Amino acid sequence: MSQKPQSDIYVIGPSLPSYFGLEFDFLHEHEILSEMDLPQNTPCFVVDANELSEQRTEQILSWIDLRSNTSQVILIDRRVGPSEKVSLVNDHKVYGFCPEVSEDTTRLLALKALEKHRLEQQDRDLVQLIANQNDELRRLQAELDDRILKRSESLKQSQRRLETSQQRIKALHECLIRIQQATSVSEMERFINDILTEFFAVEWVRIVFHGQDFLLEQLQKAKAISEILVLDLTYSQRDFGWLVISRKKNSRFRTDEKQFLRQIADVLPLSVMRLTKLEQTETLKQQWEATFDALSFPVALTDSTFKLARMNRAFFRALGLEVSSDLVSKNVFETFLGKKIRLRAEDLPIRKEVSITRGETQFDYQVHVLQIQKSLDRDISFVMMFHDITEQNRLQRRLLESSKMAELGTISSSIAHELNNPMGGMLNFIQLIKMDLDSKNDMYSDVEEMENAAHRCKEIVENLLGFSRLGRLEHEKSLDLREILKQAVKISELQTRSRNIHVEYDFPDEDCPIEGQFNYLSQAFQNILQNSVESIMARLSQDPHYDGQIRIELKPRNNQYLLTISDNGIGMSESVKTKAFNPLFSTKPNPPHAGLGLTVSYQIVEEHKGSLELYSQAEVGTSAKITLLKAL
Repeated sequence: MSQKPQSDIYVIGPSLPSYFGLEFDFLHEHEILSEMDLPQNTPCFVVDANELSEQRTEQILSWIDLRSNTSQVILIDRRVGPSEKVSLVNDHKVYGFCPEVSEDTTRLLALKALEKHRLEQQDRDLVQLIANQNDELRRLQAELDDRILKRSESLKQSQRRLETSQQRIKALHECLIRIQQATSVSEMERFINDILTEFFAVEWVRIVFHGQDFLLEQLQKAKAISEILVLDLTYSQRDFGWLVISRKKNSRFRTDEKQFLRQIADVLPLSVMRLTKLEQTETLKQQWEATFDALSFPVALTDSTFKLARMNRAFFRALGLEVSSDLVSKNVFETFLGKKIRLRAEDLPIRKEVSITRGETQFDYQVHVLQIQKSLDRDISFVMMFHDITEQNRLQRRLLESSKMAELGTISSSIAHELNNPMGGMLNFIQLIKMDLDSKNDMYSDVEEMENAAHRCKEIVENLLGFSRLGRLEHEKSLDLREILKQAVKISELQTRSRNIHVEYDFPDEDCPIEGQFNYLSQAFQNILQNSVESIMARLSQDPHYDGQIRIELKPRNNQYLLTISDNGIGMSESVKTKAFNPLFSTKPNPPHAGLGLTVSYQIVEEHKGSLELYSQAEVGTSAKITLLKAL
């Protein structure tokens, strides 16, 4: 072959392959040993070995290895397995494999092989360029060294003095930086030792304080085997320690070295005092953080816009969050209270009570807001303290209600006894007058109204007597609280069904034993249900299509049962809710009952060593939460 086109791809095989999308030169496998005029380092060889023996394929690959150690080889051979591929890659540096010649696969592989050859060639050129540059640099360095050697001795001495000065300036500069960066005295000693070891060949460095005289004596005993230099450390014209430096024996400290080390000793006291104050500050910070997190009530620090900056652990516990939760920069009131509160700095300090609801539980918090003026050029920040007074308020309400019930019982009993006999006499005389009158008499209807009013008054007096006679429970029995509730629901069922009020309840599967009297407790629950029915009826009078619902939920909680009776009636305002347990109190103009339902329920629950609390919101509904002790 006299002249071949200089293609980047040579295809070697028994026959000319089909076109695979790239320009190539073909070389018959019988001609390879005579093709000595091929260009060296051909970028890519494609060997079609599907019709060749393994021995012949090995000869061709070995021939390519001899021709070039940089060429990329692609082997077309459907017989090659994974293990053979590994061997071929290791022995002949085969770049890739194809089972057949195809336009897509072989073309893509050939392009990748050419790209790899190009990158490797660039690397080789770069290495050669670097080698040439290094040779040139070595030549220039040799030339420079030769020139330096020709300089005068005086210049050499000046250079040595300059280098020494520069080294010491560098050492002093690094010492100053490292000393300021140190976080402990031991770390400061290590930094100074590392720097002085490099420039002055010291063995060790120690900082000794007054009160450590014994340690100083021990260090000075090392003079027998080392050179020891002791420099005083002075702060505010007061000696507080020594800087002790050691290096090998017979390596005495020269005067200029002592003067330099004296400079380090002069700046060292300020840094040591800084460390001492830093350690004290860190201790105080840790104590403050421990105290801050140990507070049992939620505390938060905010910026001037009431955005959270720092919270103690109790703050996260109150929200049911992990301490790692990210609350920084959130509004403290929206985060903790779930509501927006606008405060002005001029109104501080502030103390106010706030009621919130989380889930189904209401919490009462006493919020304290205190102002902190950190400095004249910084923003004002605030300390927020949230004291949970829910239980305190509940106990106060129970105490108030108990006192009120006792007082009302006494008053009711006195009034009822005083009015009962006169009312009986009045009713008798009214009935006698009625008997003497003809039904057609003009006064007959007036007398009849008087009789009805007297009966109503007598009924109220009898209810007051009944309320005042509710005393301590006797003959308590073991009861299943679920059965009592089912009985109360059954009694109210006629009213709820007739008015299309849906009642749903959620009771535990297992028994709920308590000690008490069945009828009393059933009456208490029935009275509460009656209030819910009447509240929904008031809503139905406004909207006949309203979907009235009552939900009764019973859950065990520690040694108690928590009973919740909720409705979606008209609810109560705060002023009405405070009077809900008062005897004879009613919001209806012509109440069908005497207004003693909730009063009697409250007293019955109290007699059973439980508690009854109302939670209500106007136009939303009312929830009665009752707790009763489990039977032992």
